[in-house]
Amino acid sequence: MPFNFFLITNLNASSTAQDFQDVISMWLDNMPAGKWPNWVLDNHDQPRFTSRLGPGLVDAMNSLLLLLPGTAILYNGQELGMADIDVLWEDVQDPFGRNMGPALYKKYSRDPSRSPFQWDGSVSAGFSTNPKPWLPVNPNYYYLNLEAQKKAEVSHYNIVKRLIKLRQSKVFQLGKLKLHVLGKYVLGFTRSLPGEPAYLIIINLSSFQEEILLSKIIPEVPSLYVHTASVNSEYKIGKQ
Repeated sequence: MPFNFFLITNLNASSTAQDFQDVISMWLDNMPAGKWPNWVLDNHDQPRFTSRLGPGLVDAMNSLLLLLPGTAILYNGQELGMADIDVLWEDVQDPFGRNMGPALYKKYSRDPSRSPFQWDGSVSAGFSTNPKPWLPVNPNYYYLNLEAQKKAEVSHYNIVKRLIKLRQSKVFQLGKLKLHVLGKYVLGFTRSLPGEPAYLIIINLSSFQEEILLSKIIPEVPSLYVHTASVNSEYKIGKQ
C-alpha cells in the first residue's frame, strides 16, 4: 500500500478548514479509478499529531482519520492522545539524532514519538518492569494511560472504540463523501448511502467556539442525533 502522508506533511497547527479540505481532496481526486485510499496522522518517523497540531484535537483528528473513506492507519498511543517526549542527549537512541551531535539532535531525532506505550500508572507505564526502559516514558503516564481511559466514562480511547464500531456500518464502508468548509477552522463532511442513515461529521480545528449554519450542508435540517462527541464537547451522545 502506498502510504498517504499528506495529513502529516501538508498540515500544521495553523492550517484552516480549507487547507484540510484541499489535502483530502487532492488525494481522492488524483487516486486512480478503482483504487482504495488510506490516511495516516502519526508514525514512528514523525512527531505525533498531538505535538504538531495540539493536544486539544485528539478526538477531532481521530474522527477525521476513522470516518473518511478508506483505510485508517492508527499508530500506537494515538488512540490515547499520547504526545512526544522530550529526550535528553544521553537518552538518544535514534542514529539520525546521534549522528547530528548534542547541538542538533533534537531537530533530527525520531525518538520523541517512539516512547513506550502507556498501559497504566505503574513502573514505566506498565510497558516494562525496568524503571529505565530503552526510551524514557512520558511523565504524563500517571494519568494518561490505557487503564485509566478504559475505566473513564468518556475518554479518547472509548471514543476511538465507538468510531471503529461505526466504521463497520455500510454507510462508512460504501457511502459517498462530501466535504464542506463551514468556517475558517470548522470542517464538515457527510457520509451517505441510499437506504442507510446519513452521518454528518463536524470538526472544529481550533481551540475556540465558532457558530456555524448546518443549512450550508442540509437545506432543511431534519432531526439530528449525536452519535459521538469529543471529551470536551458540550454535546452528549444520544442527544437530539
